[in-house]
Formats: sequence, structure tokens, C-alpha cells
Amino acid sequence: QIITKKKMNIALIVSGALKNKKEATWITITDLASEHIKKGHKVFICAQKNKRLPKIEKLDGFSVYRLFSNKYFKFLTGYRTVKEISKRLKINFDIIHGFSSNPIMILNTYLAGKALRDIKPKTIHTIKSYPLSKFQGKFFNKFSRLIDHLTTSTKLTSDKINKNSVSSNIKIIRSNINL
Repeated sequence: QIITKKKMNIALIVSGALKNKKEATWITITDLASEHIKKGHKVFICAQKNKRLPKIEKLDGFSVYRLFSNKYFKFLTGYRTVKEISKRLKINFDIIHGFSSNPIMILNTYLAGKALRDIKPKTIHTIKSYPLSKFQGKFFNKFSRLIDHLTTSTKLTSDKINKNSVSSNIKIIRSNINL
């Protein structure tokens, strides 16, 4: 529903460095990137810096940027990467879409959306699982309200989020991975 006919710049933010191209996150992200590209959008994957992988990698019509890493403040890498891509390529982003199960990484998606002062991109965050501890749950609930849209791949996770009265738009989108 968010994706329109207008050609957009989309940042897909992952917390991992995409070390193994057979992992579920890599498959999900690259499949999503390919679908956006088919519709004429430009896609930029933002991941953690990894010594064994190139900082910038061009793959199948999209680029993977692994520019920054921070052991203790991973939630700042999306912000820094989106800001750097915007500066280098002189572009703005229309959509910032983060992926994680760690509650602090929802902050990464939110801050990445704040990296561009001139515009406010739509923010989406895909939750893989719901945090179990009360502390993590409270933290997640607080920051999930800052995101425009939440998605999850299971009804169980969606129900847990709704049960804890998160006032965000939650949509279930099943995994498309064909095993």
C-alpha cells in the first residue's frame, strides 16, 4: 500500500552484515529488493560493516552498503549509512524499511528516517519475533510507536504485539522463502 507508481529510493536496513547468502535474511532482503526494482524503484541495502566483505557491493540492480559498524550502538548504523548514501549520491529516501527481532533495532529504523532533514520518509519495520523480557517489551512498545508501519511474518507475533497495546499499524506478511 505504501509503494506507489512514483519511482522511489528505498533503503532496506538489516542489522547483520549479510555474511552468508543462503541465510533467511539475505534471501528475504534480496527478493524484496528485486521486486522493488521490477517496479522501477532504486534500492539500497544498508548493513553492518564487515572486514571480510566489500564496503560497497553492486548486485542484481541494487547496492549493498556496509560502511559503518559500532559494537555498542548498532542502532546508529542505519542513520549513519542513510545519511552517507544521501550525501554521496545526492538523493533522498522515500522509504526506510528496517528488519530485525532485536527491540533496539527499531530505533535504528526510526533514526535512519531522521537522517534526512529535508524530508520525512515513510518508515517500516519488520519484526521477526517479539521480545520476551518485560524490559525489552516495554522498550519495544515505546519505540514501535515512532514507526509508520510494522510488519511481521506470523499471526502469533502480531497477536503478542497487539496484546501489549502497541498503537502502530501492524500487518502480517508471510515469508516468501521457498525451501
